[in-house]
Amino acid sequence: MVQKILKFVKERKKLTAVTLVALIIAGYFIFRPGASTETRYVLASVAKETLVVSVSGTGQVSSLNQVDVKSKASGDILSVLVAEGQTVKSGTILARINAVDAMKSVRDASANLESARLSLEKIKQPADKLTLLQAENNLTKAQISKSSAEDGLRKAYEDGFNAVSNAFLDLPELMTNTHDILFKNTTSSTSQWNIDFYTDAAGKYEEKAFKYRIDASQTYENAKTSYEKSFADYKTANRSSSIDTIESLINETYETTKQVAESIKSANNLIQFYKDQLSQRLLQTVAIADTHIAALNADIGTANSRLTSLLAAKQAIQTGKESIASAERSKEQKPVQMNSI
Repeated sequence: MVQKILKFVKERKKLTAVTLVALIIAGYFIFRPGASTETRYVLASVAKETLVVSVSGTGQVSSLNQVDVKSKASGDILSVLVAEGQTVKSGTILARINAVDAMKSVRDASANLESARLSLEKIKQPADKLTLLQAENNLTKAQISKSSAEDGLRKAYEDGFNAVSNAFLDLPELMTNTHDILFKNTTSSTSQWNIDFYTDAAGKYEEKAFKYRIDASQTYENAKTSYEKSFADYKTANRSSSIDTIESLINETYETTKQVAESIKSANNLIQFYKDQLSQRLLQTVAIADTHIAALNADIGTANSRLTSLLAAKQAIQTGKESIASAERSKEQKPVQMNSI
């Protein structure tokens, strides 16, 4: 057994040495004498002395409260009367300001106050005979102005009804002429309508002709519908009708005349397009095309003349209403002004 141990030690010398050292160290700590646990006290005699304690550090000091100093009047600073870091208190003059602008404002305010005072004294004074007479004259003028405005409005309605009557002297003929030029057969030996003849002849060279045909046909139908309704309303009205009825009839006839004028223009555009397309290709046009264009041009002039009269009537009525309203306001103000005198 001992020989085996010696043999093991010889074969593993390094491992054995390390193990032995570890055992020695462990035994030292395990079996070393224990530390003394005796309590010790430090004693000193009682004495009275000054205790000095100092603390040092770095940082930034800021004030707890901050007060912004402002002047009541604005202006350029002429001089600063305190130094940086100087202690100041209430009433201390910090700086002097150029007070030229502020003084001017004070003078202006004083002048305005004096002017207001004089005006108040003048108002408190009893009105003289001239002032009363002028106020009465102004009231009379306001009454006359309102009466004149009412007369003007009545005349505007009468003129408007006359414009409607004159329009219906021409509108039937204008509608008939446009119908005959478009929907009768005077351009060829066939039964083809004129509108179709012009469209087909120009449409061989330019498709836009068909658009002109649609416009001419549609605007005529619109004008016809509007004309028939307006004419029926006109036949039921007279000069004694209410002003609302007359004003409505004026507006309605104006819109109808606009549509009739547009219908005539569309028919003229179609025929003129026909002439242009054939002339550009050195082709002969039918002679009656010139007759149709001449008649349509004359009708356009008539329609525009009626439109001008109807528009003037509409504007005169509106102006009359505004004049009456203005005169009424002026009339209401005059008694108030007289009572304040």
